[in-house]
Amino acid sequence: MLTIDGGGLAGGAVVTNVAAFTIGYFAGNNELIATNGGRLYSAAGSAVGNNSSNNAVGIFSNALWNLGGAALTNGSGGATGNVITVDGGILTNINTLAIGGGLGANHNSLIVTNGGQLFGANAITFNTNGYGNTIVMGGGFWNLTNNPFAIGTGPNSSNNTLTVSGGVVSNINAGVSIGVTNGANFNSLIVTSGGRLMAVES
Repeated sequence: MLTIDGGGLAGGAVVTNVAAFTIGYFAGNNELIATNGGRLYSAAGSAVGNNSSNNAVGIFSNALWNLGGAALTNGSGGATGNVITVDGGILTNINTLAIGGGLGANHNSLIVTNGGQLFGANAITFNTNGYGNTIVMGGGFWNLTNNPFAIGTGPNSSNNTLTVSGGVVSNINAGVSIGVTNGANFNSLIVTSGGRLMAVES
């Protein structure tokens, strides 16, 4: 476990100049916690659960993880049950967010709640061969930068869900697709509690 605890002071504990940050590389049950104003700055593509399962990241209590404009993947390869929780903290500056990144990447989740904020730009992708992957966006702003948005695009891609609850997903182009091939069943897009989903007029 790595804990970045700012002791109640924003920037009171800082981990910086990190390139790619991986929590769980072929090894499961690892944990990263940033809390009480702690700060993490990374600058290359990062992953939670790279061919490993049951890894967790928690961004709590005014803590921040800034990805420096790099991609974030939650669940890559044979990876299940990896969880990113943004509970009162900020997960920001993401370029492309992937939930489930390969065959066997199932039941991975990103949950933004209790005033947490998620900020990023570029595509959001769900595993085309995975099931049960979830994003709950309870706050923040995501700019899809004229990318399309799809949930359920492969024959085994089922029971995946995006919930926009209080946050905003904007600038969707070329439409929204939910379940677009045989076997892509029970996928969901839910907009509730003041959440907004905004498309670009073509």
